[in-house]
Amino acid sequence: TIDYGDYDGKALPSGMVGKSYPVFAYDAVDNAGNPVSDVRVTVKNPNGEIVPQKNGRFETAIMGEYTVSYVAIS
Repeated sequence: TIDYGDYDGKALPSGMVGKSYPVFAYDAVDNAGNPVSDVRVTVKNPNGEIVPQKNGRFETAIMGEYTVSYVAIS
């Protein structure tokens, strides 16, 4: 489950170049419903390049759609 905070998960904000945005908090469970603590969170820019995260945020250097992926490892 992803916690979008004050944002609507179906209408996320349009980003602006040179700003930082939060990587949303999450809770992950396996197929049996057990909590999973090993989760890899990756942010990619519009060119598919990985964007570094710092203090739960990422910065936008170029215009376009950024993708945040959450993958639970169990």
